[in-house]
Amino acid sequence: MSNKYNGEERRQNMDWHLTKSISISVIILLLLNLSTSIWWLSGLNSDVGMLKAKPDLLERVINLEARANEHGRIITRFDVTLDKINNTIIQVSNELSRRKPFADAVEHGFYKKQRKE
Repeated sequence: MSNKYNGEERRQNMDWHLTKSISISVIILLLLNLSTSIWWLSGLNSDVGMLKAKPDLLERVINLEARANEHGRIITRFDVTLDKINNTIIQVSNELSRRKPFADAVEHGFYKKQRKE
């Protein structure tokens, strides 16, 4: 059997070839990795396409954030109003408890007007 190339001529041959040292499992693993990467990229591409199809999405998010801030301010005003109402109720309750002895006395007839006959 004669060898076609000798020495440097053999190293200059740049034809593509597969050596026997690469096992079939490595080839299957590489193909599986490549197919998984392509599948992942296609999913990513569809997500980007969906976002490009909805350019108003950013504006809608900004509007929702503005509304949320406004609702927060409204809730704060409600909270202040409820605190004022609560304070008023406490003041009325204190005033009623202060006047209760007088109201009881009136109810029992201690302060009835005398009629002139």
